Amino acid sequence: MRCTQCDTELIAGKRFCHACGAKTPGECPNCSASVAPEFGFCPDCGTELDAAAKHPQPVPAADPRLRHLPQALADKLRSASGAAGERKRVTVLFCDLAGSTAIAENLDPEVFRD
Repeated sequence: MRCTQCDTELIAGKRFCHACGAKTPGECPNCSASVAPEFGFCPDCGTELDAAAKHPQPVPAADPRLRHLPQALADKLRSASGAAGERKRVTVLFCDLAGSTAIAENLDPEVFRD
């Protein structure tokens, strides 16, 4: 079988052309008819094709480690393109106010954080 985009001989069983990246024709999981990548349904039996792509999985819950950060910063960290677990050198500023523990004991934790 040849690629419809670049006419390269396709590798059997692969879903994309190794030369240009175009999606290769597939087959219906129900009747094994040949179907083009853009088909939503099999033209022979009517079976819905690639249903997983049309019905995406739910978005995972927000990372609980970021719950104490301002929303804008948490969103920026989630969208960062760095590799997971990547180590970076950072500078951290810590400030402790005299008597802050006594103040915190009398306030709701969220109010104290704000």
